[in-house]
Amino acid sequence: MTGTDDKTKTLWDGSHILEAEASVSALGAAVEYNLAARARYFAADPDYTVIETDNCFRITGPRIYRVLLANFPPDAVEAGVQTIISDARRRPRYVTWVVGPLAGATNLVAHLKRQGFMIDMQEPGMGAMLAPMMAAPPPPVAGLRIVRASTSDLNGIDRFNRVAEACFKRPISLGRQIRGLAHTIGADNPHLDHMRFFVGYLDDRPVATASTMIGGGVVGLYTVGVLPAVRSRGIGTQITYHALRDAYDAGLQAAVLHASAQGYGVYARMGFCATGQLTWLSTSWHSLVNGLFGPG
Repeated sequence: MTGTDDKTKTLWDGSHILEAEASVSALGAAVEYNLAARARYFAADPDYTVIETDNCFRITGPRIYRVLLANFPPDAVEAGVQTIISDARRRPRYVTWVVGPLAGATNLVAHLKRQGFMIDMQEPGMGAMLAPMMAAPPPPVAGLRIVRASTSDLNGIDRFNRVAEACFKRPISLGRQIRGLAHTIGADNPHLDHMRFFVGYLDDRPVATASTMIGGGVVGLYTVGVLPAVRSRGIGTQITYHALRDAYDAGLQAAVLHASAQGYGVYARMGFCATGQLTWLSTSWHSLVNGLFGPG
């Protein structure tokens, strides 16, 4: 992904690179489109199916039914939700739904809650143009070295996963997912390169992680973590900058993310602005089987 004709360059997922002066609303949409690209990335596994319509994007698999990019007209929200619920009932799976600014003023979250969905998480989406950020790199951190882990090096991906789990103090599934995908499509398949992994080493000790997803016209930033013992030293800012520099050098013009409460201030200082709230909702196959979604 090189060259200067960014506005007409098509990415692997069919999107075009977002222009260098994108609006806040365009960045907000790109947050959701990048999440969809991330779902599509793992759907390269033949056990998964992509379903795209004018008003919705869905990924279905053996254990998951994921819904994104829902933008039903106001008078069609209830019917749209019921159509998806009826489809999910045919083969009950864990159902997740991400609602963002693309849903408009349709109160989609309230509709889903009435159908038995529960809110798992709410975080602000954020976006930024990369050129100003790249022109003002953060000050270096003594002893910090940042390495990109190749997706063809599955042991390196496992190492990234172990460090991420230590940073977040919870299980991280990326290593297992990448291994599964590599097993299916081949560890050297260029598709794997659309997701990129970075590990920060402080005095040769792994202490930080970041990953990126290229898609939806932008680079999406994920899994930014720093071990608790070395936080507040600028390591998180450094690994974020390094990961975004990698994407900028490849031709991307904008970055998006969804921020935790701890990370929001860091990203704002780097130049990211809020683009609208994202809400993750979910239910389980038990809800589908037991009719907790209401009439079907």
